[in-house]
This record gives sequence, C-alpha cells and structure tokens, in this order.
Amino acid sequence: MNQKLNCLLICAAGLWLTLGCGVASTANHALPDSGTTVPIILTADGKAYIDAMINGKGPFTLLIDSGSELMAMTPEAVQRCGLTVHTGRLAVQGTTGGYVEVHQAEVHTVQIGGVTIRNPVCSVEKMDFHCDGLIGEPLFDAAVLKLDLANGLLTMYPNDTFKAAKGQLGVPIKFGSHRTPVVQGSIGGIRARLQIDTGSAFPVELLPAFVQSHNLTEQFGRLGEIKLNSVGGTSFSQIYDIKALCLGSKLLNDRGYPVPAVFLNPGFAAADFDARIGSPMLAGAVVTFDYRRGRLYLRPRQLATASLTP
Repeated sequence: MNQKLNCLLICAAGLWLTLGCGVASTANHALPDSGTTVPIILTADGKAYIDAMINGKGPFTLLIDSGSELMAMTPEAVQRCGLTVHTGRLAVQGTTGGYVEVHQAEVHTVQIGGVTIRNPVCSVEKMDFHCDGLIGEPLFDAAVLKLDLANGLLTMYPNDTFKAAKGQLGVPIKFGSHRTPVVQGSIGGIRARLQIDTGSAFPVELLPAFVQSHNLTEQFGRLGEIKLNSVGGTSFSQIYDIKALCLGSKLLNDRGYPVPAVFLNPGFAAADFDARIGSPMLAGAVVTFDYRRGRLYLRPRQLATASLTP
C-alpha cells in the first residue's frame, strides 16, 4: 500500500495507541508441516484477496498487502463486525505537516485458514478498491506464505518447521522502515533495491531519485502516462519500458515482453528502496515470504540469469 502511517495516535479519551508499532501474537498450531492451502481472489488488476474471520464473524475479504505494516478495515466492514473504534489525531510528516483525524479498531482475532492472529493493529480507512480491508505484516509474520498468483492459491506453513524446497532461489530480505520487504535486484541491468508490494496494482514503480541518478528517461522508451490520485491531489506520471527486471539474478520477464514502469513524480521519496514491485510482476513465479528467516524464495517457471551492472 502506498501510504504508510507510523506515528502516535492520541485518543480523545486519554488512551495512547501506537500505529505501526504494535506487535500481534499468533497461534498457528493447526498448520501441518506440509502447509495449508486456501484459495485467493484475483482481480483484473492483479491484486490478491483472501477471506478472513474477524473476532469470529465474517467472512471479510482482505487485500494481501506486503507493502503495509498494519491491518486496515473500511468503516462499513468495521460496523458490520461490531468493532469498537478509538478516534484521535495523528502527527503527519510531509510537505505540509500538521495532524489528521485517524481511527483505530479493536480487533482481537483474525482467522485465515489455520492461522489465528491476535490483537493486530487495525486502522479504519476508506479504500478505493472493493473489499473489506487489507492485511499486511501481521499475516506475513504469522506464517511462511507461498503466494501462487497464477493459480489463485495461498499456502501457509508453520514458521518453526518450514524448509525451502530444492530448486527455489532464495533472496535475502532487508526490512524497510515500515517493516516492508526489500530485496536486491536490478532494473534494466542496474542494481536496485526493490520493495515487494503485493498490494500494488502497478507492475513496477521507480522512485525519482533512482530515475534521475541513472538518467533512465534517456535509456528507456516512453510508453505513455498515467493519472494518479492521492491525498495531495491528481497528478500524471510517465510510463517507460525498462526492458528487464530481476529479483536477485533472475529475470522476471523471461519471455522478453515489455516491462511497463511508472516513473513517479518528484516529491516522492524513500530512503530504503529504489523501486516498488507490484503483484502483476510477481505472477510469473511462485513467491514464498519467510519473514522469520529474512528470505524470499522464487520458484520460477522459466527464468533466465541476467548480468548486473553497478
């Protein structure tokens, strides 16, 4: 998810809550060592959703979002679930600063397959996609997750006993400032830090500093532009064909098709990654997230090895 909240929520009732710093506990003893597989719902834009029981009620449809450190639900879903909501003010860092009103719901349990997540931090937000909410780090911390977007399947393995299958490419994960996974790879043969964001519908998004430092607008062909809406208003970003994208040393576009990448406008900055990789780009491989060991595994269908340049 593109917008992150990681500040202090001060409730009017005097209750102090911290968004993005809460630690959810998990109980996944029902997971066999061989894993439990559940279906996921795929949309036309490549996003993946899963059904969950929240506080024993539901099911509720949640976006699987490795780009979020939190869980979030829409106001309508919160009302249907009968959750208690705390309201407060959040200090926002950015070009304008100041405070915004925020809401946090009391979620005691989230059940997905054989995994039970207890007391996750859950914000209440309006969303521009049709679902009941999203779940990020709390789910990825609860179990090892194997995401097979092409076949619409999510397999969950116990953290304690998981062993990677032979032939899987393991890429070290370095967690970003918002506990989102960042791996080494390359963009058009240039080394880059890639944030893996299953909640993004864009195949690839490149940060302005990376584009400028490598003069990428001169290296790649322009495909067009896209209209983006955010809290700052409407803007237009350019789309380029970056030719090749690698996770580790393996090409994700092994068949040689174009790789459309959004070159984000100046003003978007992040200190810990150069580009964001979304769900559409991950559909060519089975991707396994092992947060406990800090590894991301790929089971490519037909991926070639690419050379990297500094």
